[in-house]
Amino acid sequence: MQVRQNWTIAISNGFPTYFKIAATIFSTWCFPEKLAMENILVPEQVVGRSMDVRSESVLHSQKVAILFYQLVKLRLADISNWHLVCGTSATTFQLTFPDGSPCFRLEVGNLIKIDIPGPGTGAGEGYDWVRIERIEDNGISGMEEWMGFTVRPCPSPFNPEAGTAHFFSDPASSTFIAGRDQDIV
Repeated sequence: MQVRQNWTIAISNGFPTYFKIAATIFSTWCFPEKLAMENILVPEQVVGRSMDVRSESVLHSQKVAILFYQLVKLRLADISNWHLVCGTSATTFQLTFPDGSPCFRLEVGNLIKIDIPGPGTGAGEGYDWVRIERIEDNGISGMEEWMGFTVRPCPSPFNPEAGTAHFFSDPASSTFIAGRDQDIV
């Protein structure tokens, strides 16, 4: 299987305007559905900086792309095993119920416990926590399909009165999207 990868990384307020325009044109040309995905999933930015990180694989046929997208979608939803996909156990993610007990189902309201190298937050007793606040899946197969979810920093379920347990403050959010447009995943 032959795969060509294109990486587009843009940080608002961090790159010159021409780079942002080129990245937008490139991303729109390669993956036009991206705009609809972002309009539905990505919350409006009010404060702070934004960072978009994208990886695209162009596969040799739509049939192979459909199969590859299904794998990518499964891996995206399998949060507790992200460290296996990344090939490192330095940072781990554990999907939990709102009470902090482990679970395996991606659902709005569930939490993600994040263990990154370093001391972590005092409020999270060494861990960072985010709450899944939105999940969308266009459920379309054929020419294009996508799914994704948005998380936001939150208190630890074991110490909620200590406030947000994350290196970002609670207005921040992160959105994870997997998508396929014809032979591009």
